[in-house]
Amino acid sequence: MRCKFAGNGTDSCHCQTPVKQHNVNPGPRVGIAYRVGEKTVIRASYSIFYSHAGGVGGRTNGRQGLSQVGFNNNGSLSSAVTGQPAYNWANGYPGNPLNPPFFNPSYGIGFITAAAGASVGSGPTTAQTVTYGDPNFGGKAPYYEDWSFNIQHSFTPNLVFSVAYSASAGHWLPGAGVAGPFTNQIPAQYLPLGSLLTQTLSTTTLAQAQLLFPSISVPFPNFTGTIAQAVKPFPQYNGISDPWLDVGNSTYNSLQVSLNHRFSQGLTFMVNYTFSKELDDLVGVRDPNKDFLEKGPGAIDHAHVAAATFVYQLPFGAGHKLTSGNMALRSVMSSWQLSGIFTFTTGAPLAINGTCTGGGIIDAVCFPNYNPNFSGSVWQNGSIGSGGASVAATPYLNKTAFVDPPIYTAGNIARSAPLGLFAPHNADLDVSVRREFRIRERLALSFQADAFNINNAVHFAAPGTNIDSASFGIFSAMANQPRKLQFSARLSF
Repeated sequence: MRCKFAGNGTDSCHCQTPVKQHNVNPGPRVGIAYRVGEKTVIRASYSIFYSHAGGVGGRTNGRQGLSQVGFNNNGSLSSAVTGQPAYNWANGYPGNPLNPPFFNPSYGIGFITAAAGASVGSGPTTAQTVTYGDPNFGGKAPYYEDWSFNIQHSFTPNLVFSVAYSASAGHWLPGAGVAGPFTNQIPAQYLPLGSLLTQTLSTTTLAQAQLLFPSISVPFPNFTGTIAQAVKPFPQYNGISDPWLDVGNSTYNSLQVSLNHRFSQGLTFMVNYTFSKELDDLVGVRDPNKDFLEKGPGAIDHAHVAAATFVYQLPFGAGHKLTSGNMALRSVMSSWQLSGIFTFTTGAPLAINGTCTGGGIIDAVCFPNYNPNFSGSVWQNGSIGSGGASVAATPYLNKTAFVDPPIYTAGNIARSAPLGLFAPHNADLDVSVRREFRIRERLALSFQADAFNINNAVHFAAPGTNIDSASFGIFSAMANQPRKLQFSARLSF
């Protein structure tokens, strides 16, 4: 492979950018609503939304986007005489001391003998990791397709029930760990070479490698390096960075149910429930050319999510049926308000990992194997904290359910939620009591007491998930906060 640079002239691609620009990105928004009778409405929608990521405005590669299409020179100048300026403004700014092209196609190469590489300034240790913007996919904008179907029914003027199917599919998303020739990834087919991969290429080691792969040869004259380096797609480079290889995908499907009571007779409340499944492949991969193997429940997958809120002005005191003729008692009874928030979320999927030897081919992530001799539940030692056991010292997962894969092989467990493993659920109940004192028509003083996690429930975060760690299956952190009380006063005018 020869380096080519954007622009025209020697060693150029005769183009403004070597990365194809995708300028046509349709983003339709379609919605429909149909009323059935006086109390029921049916709605549906479809839309496409684009995002800024990768080569079209994301943070990757220093937020340079597709502007990184070649090399530039900063034109810095140094003084030729100590204590004297590098140049004088009165004479104008000097021209660039180095005119393009600043580099030739030998830029960044290495793994060549010193004698052979001397003419181009290269040698055994001069190889660099060069940046390569994929010409076909580097300029793809990530996008999401969203669609929904909703039925809403009003039982009373203030009570509305809604049930909906809502879904989304994402494409060209950043995060997938897929690799390939343009990341200079060692082809996975060479895994059987095992420890030979780390051996320096010589007549002896080359003959040993050719017993398994007769096609292996010296990649170019005067090459010096390991067999692993020799079988790379571009063995003259240490590595190739393809910063905009955003080829991830995701799907989300959900059933959403809600009951909403608008403010009436001192009460408003809302209850929501979502049953959903999120799948993606936005992780490191065990096989650099098979990202599809990692499709599974993502880190944001929470099957059940429920939330409820309410605000209730207590029906006591002035202006209410439940009042008193005694002015002092009526004053104490009036203007009380109770409110609360409840949330419940099932846990995210667990990702079990271990120790692998991948020869630089399958080292991006390590997933163990299922133990074929294991049976029963992977959970052990009862519920968390039961029987007076020390949570911080009790493993609640049985590590014998998994085993590290043999060297130079990839594990076979699911990338997430193997054996149905999810972190514990999380829940929270916050309650607030408020009392308002009307001092004048436009002046009021209110006092409020808030209790967060009022029942002081303990919900644990995910346990240790490395089967080779002493902390495997042990819960060491909380997913929520302990009970907190807060008092406040507010003067409104």
